[in-house]
Amino acid sequence: LGFHRVIALHQGMVDDVSKGSGHCFQLGPARWLLQLPKITPSEGNGQTRRAAFHFCLDNSASMGSASREARDCFAQLIMYASEPCSLTVFANKAQVLGDSLMTPADIRSLQLPQQGQTDISSGVQQGVELIVAREIAEPGVVHHVLFILSDGQHNVGPSPAQTFPKLAAYIRAKAPLLRLSVVVIGISASSRTSDGMLGRTELETVPLHGLQPIYFADHSRDMPSVLDELGGGIRDLSDGCLARVELSGGGFVRVPGEAPVKCVEAFVQGSARLSFIVQAEEMPHSVLIDGVVFPVVEAAFDDAAAAMALQALISALRERVVGSRIFDGAAAIAFLDPCIKAMQDYQETCLAATTDTELLGPAARLRQHKAQATALHGARYLRNQMAEAVAFHSNDSVEQARFLTGATKKYGAKALRRAADVNAGGFAARVEEVASTAQLLRVALRRDLIRHIARLTPEQRAGSASRLAGSEATVLRDILHQPELVDTEGCDASMAALLDNGTVAELLRTVAGGTMGPVSYLSLLSQWEQLAEWVTHAADPSQIVSAGVTTEYELLMYVGMLGFPINVHRSAAAQMDPFQINISTVHAAPADSASLCCALQSEQSISAPEGGEVKDLLLLVDPDCPEASRIALKCRLFDLYTSVVLCRDLHMYSGVHMRIALHAHALVSLIGNGAPTKADLDIALRICYSVRKIWEDVPDSRKEYGNLLCRLLHWDELTAADGVNDTSQLLLALTALCDNDGANYGIAAPAVLMLVNETLSRRARVHFRSQAGGEASQAKIRAITCVRGFLGVTDDSAPQAQEQDEPEPLRAEVEAMCRRDVKLDHSAFDFQRWVLDKTLPVLHAVAFATALREALAQRGGGWEQLEADMEAGHAAYADVLAFVHGCTATAELPEACDFGGVALERVCATMAAQAMLCSDSCERHNLPDVREADTLSQIAVRLRMDTYAGHVAAKMRDWRAVALDVTAARARAADIGQFQAMLGSHAHGLTKGAFWGLWDAAKHDGYGGEKVRAFLERANGEFANKYGSKDCASSSAR
Repeated sequence: LGFHRVIALHQGMVDDVSKGSGHCFQLGPARWLLQLPKITPSEGNGQTRRAAFHFCLDNSASMGSASREARDCFAQLIMYASEPCSLTVFANKAQVLGDSLMTPADIRSLQLPQQGQTDISSGVQQGVELIVAREIAEPGVVHHVLFILSDGQHNVGPSPAQTFPKLAAYIRAKAPLLRLSVVVIGISASSRTSDGMLGRTELETVPLHGLQPIYFADHSRDMPSVLDELGGGIRDLSDGCLARVELSGGGFVRVPGEAPVKCVEAFVQGSARLSFIVQAEEMPHSVLIDGVVFPVVEAAFDDAAAAMALQALISALRERVVGSRIFDGAAAIAFLDPCIKAMQDYQETCLAATTDTELLGPAARLRQHKAQATALHGARYLRNQMAEAVAFHSNDSVEQARFLTGATKKYGAKALRRAADVNAGGFAARVEEVASTAQLLRVALRRDLIRHIARLTPEQRAGSASRLAGSEATVLRDILHQPELVDTEGCDASMAALLDNGTVAELLRTVAGGTMGPVSYLSLLSQWEQLAEWVTHAADPSQIVSAGVTTEYELLMYVGMLGFPINVHRSAAAQMDPFQINISTVHAAPADSASLCCALQSEQSISAPEGGEVKDLLLLVDPDCPEASRIALKCRLFDLYTSVVLCRDLHMYSGVHMRIALHAHALVSLIGNGAPTKADLDIALRICYSVRKIWEDVPDSRKEYGNLLCRLLHWDELTAADGVNDTSQLLLALTALCDNDGANYGIAAPAVLMLVNETLSRRARVHFRSQAGGEASQAKIRAITCVRGFLGVTDDSAPQAQEQDEPEPLRAEVEAMCRRDVKLDHSAFDFQRWVLDKTLPVLHAVAFATALREALAQRGGGWEQLEADMEAGHAAYADVLAFVHGCTATAELPEACDFGGVALERVCATMAAQAMLCSDSCERHNLPDVREADTLSQIAVRLRMDTYAGHVAAKMRDWRAVALDVTAARARAADIGQFQAMLGSHAHGLTKGAFWGLWDAAKHDGYGGEKVRAFLERANGEFANKYGSKDCASSSAR
């Protein structure tokens, strides 16, 4: 064939029935999926593999040099054709430049005529007429492929909407056996995608599913790369063939919602089995392929084949939506929906029957997730695509092209693609880090195990040794005899195996009464066992990859650690400030992050044993497994998890303060509860333990919280400008550092009062900002209105401005005479209930910190001793829990803040008013004491003086209006000399009112008058050019 690299765009046959039979299964009522037998090119029938390409090229003026570039790119495609090809160009009219082109040089040598307008219809008509002439000579033998390229809308001659249906009728009449495929290339947003799709809809008889519905370039400079992509698609079809497929009963569905057809021309790529969806009351029992009858047998449901066939129908539906004016969306949905439901029912049945009990661990967990994801997402994805296709409506060519090719302009999708590109290397690094962490965990887990053994009593050690036999018992006795001498890094293989395989951990759980800690209610593994699973299944990157882990989220499903379920309420600001969240609940029953991530990604709802749905976990350094959990938590894999919990985004982690924020809010949620259980208090201590261990690894964070505690101890300001992002930070510092010298000042009345006031101001700010839709100025207005309401401050009670011709007295004098009384009104706003509700969690937290400080003082050793006891087991620190649980009676607000109970209403009103009026950091310095009676009077005076200022401002506006009128009247009455005297040397030196008053007076005499000329002479040239006539402006001062 010489240069002809003939691809299999040719007729193909199966030579005899022995090569296979068709398979069929039901896909909904009266709907069947028919899989044809494998169709391969006939080797002995003497037919030549024949394909011809026909290029229809836009040569309008807007194409410019792009026409030549496109011609040269088309030249590269001709090598994939076996028959003579053609090139037709169109501008004002169409012209066939060559119809027997065989080599790339033949096309490149063609000279393009003069460019002009855009007559797409004539270009396509010329190409179709040439193809039909060839087809009449040899019917049904050659596969013709028509390429249509244009960069603009049709603007001369009959429109494509008029021409293409006529061409389709012409083809049916003259060449009923024609095998024609249409490829559309659109260049720039000016091209009309719908015309291209109309051409495919009307003219195409053989769809090429291996190619895009349209090849689209946003700009002509992108055209070469788009055509290169097209060339790659044509090249990939090299092992395909054509077949004519017919049914005796029923029909093939080409487009959902349209009538089925008895016969289709199909292009089969490679060795794949072609699938069709057939509409028939009964299953077809035979199919005719290129004149050969093949039997069809009933087969098992194949969800992969069903999904592929449905996807092809939805793609055809997209093309119809864009290219056809007559489209029945309801009929399309009515046909497709039962098909999708049948596939969904099958997948859910398979999922319910699938059990993965034989193989446990990360790989099995991941396999189960992928099975669930397939069942859950396959049908949903198809149904969403169907709904999107039916609902699509746009006349924009770019939008249409993106819709046809599946691309979108959603910013989230773009961000995900960018993240996937940027983090391609990052994922590999993450896998390496998980594997290296596993190596560190191996030794750390052994050490944690040895520490537990060292704490066993002699009786417990003897009981442990008696439970094993043989060599394991001997090795265990050596470990139990002197655990402190065990070399966890250099121990022999038998001892290492016994320590690593979980045997010793299980013995400890049985003999020592659960000293290995609680287990996840999802995986039923303890923290030690969960991390041991990490070591076993992720010790090498190749081990992780071979398990099918391909993304960072799948890595989170593969390995994990135990944490406490939490309910997190997020705000958009959490991405910038992680303390802008709220944790409403912390559940006591732990769960493991790997199982939870797997369940959530599979869209399975997980409930806590205590009730409520679980979506997030608080991961802690665990005193039951201190060294290993500390190493695991430092793995950057859990930076991703922290980012997900806080921001619902894998890649928003910004530092350890995000983890501290979760610790702080979870702690406040527990100790801010009025009736905490011992389990709640235990978790609170574990949170403090964890954050102290994190501080050991990040000294700067420890220093930051030490400074925050110092601010509280010294009764300094606690605003955001002073470095306090949230009051939960102060409560965390007060609790986790309660054994520090001078910490008692942090629970004294002045410190508690400052905490209470700061908490109220932040709650008020959030409250009014949310009401005002985030507008700061509107939030201030709402806050002032609320305070005026419950204090009874009205406009009538404020000082009034003097008469128009009377000067105002000094502000100090007015303020001295201002009314100071208030009339508290609970019906306008229940300020007392609001204050008590918002401050109660703070008082509960202070009571917990006070009780914990007393407990540590009584037992001695402070937090360091408590940490050691927590690592020793629950019994070692049960006294602390008992003491704190019995001493958490919360002081009432008057007692905690040191004021009399009789003044509660007044103080609450003052607290609420001050918090609402001074909610920003810049307003909260040097504020008067809310406990003083005069503070409320000062607030009332401030509100009334603000009203007085409004009265004065209104008076000034009225005065300026009067002054303007007086000035204008005087100027109109003045002669030219007096007018010039009023102007002075330069008009722009006047006040705003005088300037415009004089200009109005000048215009009153007309633009040609002396006063206008005099004014413009003393005005800037810009003013004269803008407001004066040309003759006036020319004489103005420059």
